[in-house]
Parts: sequence; C-alpha cells; structure tokens
Amino acid sequence: MIILGLIMLEQFMSQIKISYFTIGLVALSVLFGIAYVVYQKDSTSYTIEIKECAELHADSSSRINCWMGVIRTVFEEEGTEEAFGVFTSVYETYTDFSGTGCHLHAHRMGDMSYYYDYLYHQDMTQMDFPKNSISCGYGFYHGFIEHLIQDRPEIDFVEEQCVYLVDRLCEIAPVLQGVCYHAGGHGFMMARADELRDPSEWTISNFTTPPLEKCDALETVSKHLKHECRQGVYNVFTNWMEVGEYGFTYNAQSPYEYCDTVENIEHQTACYIEMTRKIEYGSGTDPLSAFELIQTGNREDMEKSLLIIAVAGMVMHDPYGDQEYLTTRCRLVDAEKQQSCFKSIVHGLFEHGIPGREYYLANQFCSSEFLLDVEVGWCHQQAAQKLNRFRTNSEIQNICSNGDLSEQVCSIWKILS
Repeated sequence: MIILGLIMLEQFMSQIKISYFTIGLVALSVLFGIAYVVYQKDSTSYTIEIKECAELHADSSSRINCWMGVIRTVFEEEGTEEAFGVFTSVYETYTDFSGTGCHLHAHRMGDMSYYYDYLYHQDMTQMDFPKNSISCGYGFYHGFIEHLIQDRPEIDFVEEQCVYLVDRLCEIAPVLQGVCYHAGGHGFMMARADELRDPSEWTISNFTTPPLEKCDALETVSKHLKHECRQGVYNVFTNWMEVGEYGFTYNAQSPYEYCDTVENIEHQTACYIEMTRKIEYGSGTDPLSAFELIQTGNREDMEKSLLIIAVAGMVMHDPYGDQEYLTTRCRLVDAEKQQSCFKSIVHGLFEHGIPGREYYLANQFCSSEFLLDVEVGWCHQQAAQKLNRFRTNSEIQNICSNGDLSEQVCSIWKILS
C-alpha cells in the first residue's frame, strides 16, 4: 500500500516538476509521523488510564464504565487482541470488574466487535478472533453473534455463519458450536423486539413464539443445538425481566410460574433453565435456598441439573467469593445431589475464571484445606472434564508439563482424553 502510494505520488509530482528528493522527504515524514503516534500510545499509557479509572470514580458502576471506555479505545485503535489484553489486566487487578459480570463485560466487547469491526468490513474473513476471545464463558461471541443475527434473522443465515465460525475457529474455541446457536437465539429474540413497536402487543407469547419457532425449524443441526437456540431466546427474555424491560419482571419467589404455563415440553425446559440463572434474586448465594426454590416448580426431573446451573451462577457472579460457604451449604442438600452441587462450584470457576488461565481459580480451589477428601476427588474430576471447553489437547499438555495444574487433574484428563 505504501509503495503504491509512492508511485502515485511520483506520477503526480512529476507533472508539477517536484524533485525525487522532495518526494522522499514527504514519504519519510508520513512514515515517521505514524511511527511516533503508535509509539506514544503504548501499553503503559493504557495502564495509567486504567489506574485513573479506579482512583477518580468512587462507585463500581462508574469505574466499570470508565474501564470499558479504555478498552473500547484500545479496540478502535489497536484491535481485538490488544483490547482483550487490557480486559485481562483489568480483570486480574480489580475485583469489582471480575466480580460484577465478567460474561457481561466480554459480551460488550462482542458488541464493539460487531459495530466497529464487522459493519466496517462487511466481511467475516476480515474479522479478528484472537484466542483470548473465549474468556468469560465465550461472552464475546454471545455479543457478536447476537447482533449479527439480529440484523439478519434468517434460519439459513444462522446455519451458514455458525458452520463458518466453527470451521475457522475450532482450534481456539472448542465449544463454539453450541455458543453460536445459543447466540443465534439471542439474535432471533432481539430481531423480534425490533418488530414489536406497539406496547399493546408486548406479551410474553408475542415476543417468544416466533423466535422459538425459528429455533425449532433449524434443519441441519442436532437436537442439542436447537435446544441451545431456545435457551438463547429465553435468556434474552429473563434479562429483560431482570431490568423491567417491556414491563416484564422476574418473580423471585416463584421463578417458574410462567414456565409452567408453557405446553411445549422443549420450550418449557429452556424456560426453566434460563429462569434458574436469575434464581439468586430469591435465594441469595445459598445453594440450599436455591434448591428449595427449584422445588417450587413442576419439573422434578430437572432438579439436579437446575441446581448445577444455580450454584454455578453464584460462582460466576463472583469468582473470588466465599467458596467455603458454598461448599458447606452444598453438604446440606439431598445426598444424591451433593456431588452435583459441589461440582458446579468448579464449573463456575472455570466459566468466569481468569482470561487465558480459566483453570487457575479452580485449581486453587481443589487444594483448599476445608475440602473433605471425597470433595477433593470430585474437584479434580470436574476440573479435568472442563479443560477442553477452553483449551486444545496440545495446550493442556503444555499446561500440565509446566506444572500449572495439579498432577491429579492432569492424570484424570489424560485418562478421559
């Protein structure tokens, strides 16, 4: 590009009889100017800005918005990978960032990627998807794909884009397929909201039925992926309930009240799962109270899986929280569900763990002195099972070789793989 520019500049200058020496001075001035700007905006300056966000803003919300502003600047000026580097630095340094919706913050980065990158190129092959973009439960991809499908909510387009993304990113995002169809459900739901302008039409059925029908009509995918899509639809709906959007509210004491009116069993299952992700509004961070609320629903067949979702959510919302308290409360649930309750703590620590080192907090937890011997075994087993959600086999082998994971976890992983 620079060479072509110089050729064009030479042709133009020759017409007005300006010397090659002058041309060279102009070109060098441009190049050194660019280099100077890049040099001036280095990582140190971003570190200073991040620190200033913490010092100048008293409340957590303002600090988070300030940090996200810095991240957005890095994104616009340097790209996705560099922005995730700043994201990781903030996560590791400030607990009011890591403990207040890591997935949500990564989701916002996916929003940026769509609006600042994709809409500029209009070409998926020009998009940058770095390895660390899978951080925080693949939140980046939830945000990016949600908007991609919202703007073109067609069944064929969802299938086409998910196939492309999975094929391209299989080495860095091992479970992107399920995430993609889940986010596709988000997009279907957001597109439906764009259509409903009259408040008299704002009923749950009016919002959810057309998107769910699209999920059901996906032709080339498995039942599991259709299920992910339906969950994506209800995930958006419960997020609206959380903030009172469109007049919807979350019933903290009877969370499954609406789900029990849904006749389609597959739709009802997705509804139950997503309502459970908000169960802390009624239970607080207490697994035993969450289980009591789960039992108010009519789906006894889902109680164990819903408990896993509930407890994992408690950990995801605050991965640096009191895991000893969660452990002691898990010991009080039904004996047959204690193992599932405990393993969900490990699940949550992985999902919202340190970007690039998702295994670190779980590995620490497994060595906690307050764990019973049987719980240590459960912990190692669950950690080994979670590794491949974020890392390829070769990456896990390197992590184990470097001693960053316990020998027990690595041994179990080798058996499982």
